[in-house]
Amino acid sequence: MVEQSKTDAAVTEPLYVKGNVVTTIFHNATNLFSVLRLEVKDSNVEWEDREIVVTGYLPQLSPEERYHLEGTVSEHPKYGRQFQVTTFKKELPATKAGVASYLSSDMFKGVGKKTAEKIVDVLGNDAISRILQDATVLDQVPKLTAKLKKTLAQTLQENEGLELVMIKLNEMGFGPQLAMRIFQTYQQKNARSD
Repeated sequence: MVEQSKTDAAVTEPLYVKGNVVTTIFHNATNLFSVLRLEVKDSNVEWEDREIVVTGYLPQLSPEERYHLEGTVSEHPKYGRQFQVTTFKKELPATKAGVASYLSSDMFKGVGKKTAEKIVDVLGNDAISRILQDATVLDQVPKLTAKLKKTLAQTLQENEGLELVMIKLNEMGFGPQLAMRIFQTYQQKNARSD
């Protein structure tokens, strides 16, 4: 079992794993406890395999996206070595092809490959962060309907919102399970008030 003392934590960076979800082994829709297998793209954890079993309180993660997960390594008596997530964030694509692929994924209804490429051509490789900062930049993209602009901006904000809330609650000392419960409660109250 790999442990990190409090003195080490102040000196070294937290343990992290970056990668894509290969498969979701278990996901509890009620409390969001998840067990998944992640293909490791980068990590500061010594791991022999190219895949790692990850556990934690997470929303349903998409195999199409890359995630940066921080946490600890533990040894489960029955299932072996695992990475327990304390915080996570989605890594936004940085290349033209990556951004276009992301925007044309199933998350964005009505956005095809050509539309996504047009958005990136007009707004650049940082199109996602530009839209998150100010959705009116989508007005620069010719032939985008008002409905599609709204869908794009809203979907990006919803996904970004969960990550920001989880990170902030974690910084405030809330564990991942409690942070997820707080987020779910807030989301349900918001849905009822719409």
